[in-house]
Amino acid sequence: MGNVIFAPFEVHKQGLRECVINMGINSNNTLFPDGFFVEDKEDVDESGLLASVSVSEFLNGLRDLIEEEFPYVAIRGEVSSISIPRSGHAYFILKDPDAQLKAVMFQGARNRSRFFPKEGDEIIVFGRPSLYRPRGDLQVIVDRVLPYGEGRLERLFNELKDRLDREGLFSQGAKRPIPEFPDRVFVITSPTGAAIRDFIKTARGRLVTSDVIVCPTRVQGDGADREVIFAIDLAESMAGPNDVLVITRGGGSREDLWTFNSEALARRIYSCKVPVVSAVGHEIDFTIVDFVSDLRAPTPTAAAQVLFPSREEYEDALIHLGERLTRSVSYKIMERRHAIKDLAHRLRDPKTYLYESRVTLDDLSYRLERRLTTLIAHEKECLKDLDSRLTFGVVNKLSLSKYNLKRLSSNLEALSPLKVLARGYSLVSRHEDGAIVKEASMVRVGERLVIRPAKGHIKCIAEEIVE
Repeated sequence: MGNVIFAPFEVHKQGLRECVINMGINSNNTLFPDGFFVEDKEDVDESGLLASVSVSEFLNGLRDLIEEEFPYVAIRGEVSSISIPRSGHAYFILKDPDAQLKAVMFQGARNRSRFFPKEGDEIIVFGRPSLYRPRGDLQVIVDRVLPYGEGRLERLFNELKDRLDREGLFSQGAKRPIPEFPDRVFVITSPTGAAIRDFIKTARGRLVTSDVIVCPTRVQGDGADREVIFAIDLAESMAGPNDVLVITRGGGSREDLWTFNSEALARRIYSCKVPVVSAVGHEIDFTIVDFVSDLRAPTPTAAAQVLFPSREEYEDALIHLGERLTRSVSYKIMERRHAIKDLAHRLRDPKTYLYESRVTLDDLSYRLERRLTTLIAHEKECLKDLDSRLTFGVVNKLSLSKYNLKRLSSNLEALSPLKVLARGYSLVSRHEDGAIVKEASMVRVGERLVIRPAKGHIKCIAEEIVE
């Protein structure tokens, strides 16, 4: 894999805090004899009244005192850190903003109960307080549970989740694609936590060609969300177009993971230009960061598996592709060989091809010549027949035309005015305009006239008009 680099980010270490427990003891208690508490060390050596007790004796007395003073209690609080081992007993923490108390609900009581809380529920437990001697833990043995409404943190989580969802910060359309082979992976997490160890351990066993840049920051406590935002700012300023940013930490209670329910952190991730992978807590843990990130991995190990492909899978894939390539090339070579053989079989000697072509050409020439001879002879016959038919038609048409002409001439001569003139009639017309004189009123005295008998014509002047 590539190098593992610790970015020069400022690591904010939470200083050690001293926890001081002040315990007040009632002077009327008979658990401790008079004179048990001394003022200073010198009194210890001089006091004859001081009698030491063992740890077991002290815790037994304290347990008897608690159970006698509080035989049965009803306590309200918020549930966190639920654990149910193989025994079937349920262990959890009951808390409020200022304090917390361990609780146990044995399997029989849990099976009888109609309600069992989930992480973040606010409940009322009924049971007996007791002191667990092997660890000196104060706890309440629960025999009944009633819901009191959603827990404070669960309510804040759901309210923020619904509001950001309505604003579109969880929209699938806003998710950026995760590069298949990123150049660099920026991991924002605690440098000493189990998350970075699991991430790097998983990455080393996979196909990794990119550098893993560890961006150290706190992942729990007040102000941790601001440190994560600062780490995102620096990582984004260093990242390229093919890089990925991973925000991760190990599992824990709702309070431990509350840094990743920060609204400011969610909005910063939404505005980040680099694809963000969330791997916070265990598979059952969900935070606001999971919803706003471009991809959620259930665990840090799963994040490494998502970003870095399996070496074995790619080796198997390469072997499979190599086998497919070999088969494909072999098939293509065989296919080309068959094609060449087919072409070689179809490709004949050019002399044979020329000889066959010459024979074919001679045959076609003979057939064409014979066809042309037959066609010319046929056309001559047709032309001779047409000539005979044309001659017959012309002669016949000419005879018919002569007959019609003779008949029409006879009719025309019968109707001709010259025939009438031949019988002694004449045509009279005016000399000026050639108009035929049909009646005497058309002629004036002294007007020049032309008389046309059958042969010749006579010019005269009208001397008198008699109507």
